[in-house]
Amino acid sequence: MDKIKVCFVSTFAYPLFDKRCKAGFGGAEVQLVELSKRLKDRFRVSFIVGDFGQGDKKEFNGIKIFRSFKPKRGIVNYARIFFDFWKSFKNTKSDVYIQRSTSYETFLTGLFCKIYKKKFIYMVAHDIDVNKDGLRKMFGPFVNFFFNRGLSFADLIICQNRGQQKNLMKYKGRRDSIVMKKGIDVASKMSSKKNYALWVGRCVKWKQPELFIELAKKIENMDFLMICPQGNDKKYFDSVKNKTNGIENLKFLDFVAKEQINEHYSKAKVFVLTSRYEGDLPMTVLESLAVGTPIVSLNVNPDNVFKNKFGFYCKGDAINMEKKIRFLSSTNKYEDYSKKSIKYMKENHDIGMIGKIFGDVIERLRWKRK
Repeated sequence: MDKIKVCFVSTFAYPLFDKRCKAGFGGAEVQLVELSKRLKDRFRVSFIVGDFGQGDKKEFNGIKIFRSFKPKRGIVNYARIFFDFWKSFKNTKSDVYIQRSTSYETFLTGLFCKIYKKKFIYMVAHDIDVNKDGLRKMFGPFVNFFFNRGLSFADLIICQNRGQQKNLMKYKGRRDSIVMKKGIDVASKMSSKKNYALWVGRCVKWKQPELFIELAKKIENMDFLMICPQGNDKKYFDSVKNKTNGIENLKFLDFVAKEQINEHYSKAKVFVLTSRYEGDLPMTVLESLAVGTPIVSLNVNPDNVFKNKFGFYCKGDAINMEKKIRFLSSTNKYEDYSKKSIKYMKENHDIGMIGKIFGDVIERLRWKRK
């Protein structure tokens, strides 16, 4: 029997395959690429990615990459998106299509899967995907309408936690979902060098990078490292970057290559999460926990996950966040938090385990009748 053909749809995943491409990417792209590497021996795996000037079709370590549309906004480009995506979709000739995070890709993937009778898996990337009015408030009614229409085409929806699954049923009326955690490689032991507080994320307002800058001003006896690539708003990025000027204990980087960033996670004493909300624990948090770096989170605590004692949840209290960072920087119990970080990751997010679960899900869905 021929292998099942699986295609991941992810515009900004291309830089993770081709190191020469300096386009930005996020945790959703990292997760899909990591899963694809675990599935490529079991299935025939491909990707539909954006047009970054590469050829129509490339291959990296057994994974075929198909070029689609240019990731630019504007009416003229929107007019080309439909045709370019349709062309790529036809060329992949896959059985199952997988897409993650809110975008016009959700609608296009769902629509073409419906037309060509292919299976479509949508993976929830963010809490706003399943909240009542989150998408409408952030992206407007146009994106909200087409995303929800695309979601309605999905044969299976994968949530990251029970809270998302509950909201999906409450606000979207979908009961056919499962919960599957993100997966990554987990270190066998913690790094011996732990030096600074770390913040990593795209420069977008809901991640609240300014709060990390304020923490650096207040905790002068500790070093702070901020890795903050530009998001869609250059003016906001420039404003945030300018606020770091003159703060001697704060280092600001606007780009770090994927293959180099693990060193920063490993050397950090604590990872600081200032976001208003996320889609479960973001990849930056998981990558930190995987090398034994504890977390201090201001607002994010999906399914009460901090009960595992790998750090602290501050319930929106910025003053308490400062106290917890100071505590982790000096406590003689630090190694206990670090060991619990790795233990939690091995038990819940090991990529080998998650990849096996996901592969089984794909096989069951492929042969399930509509």
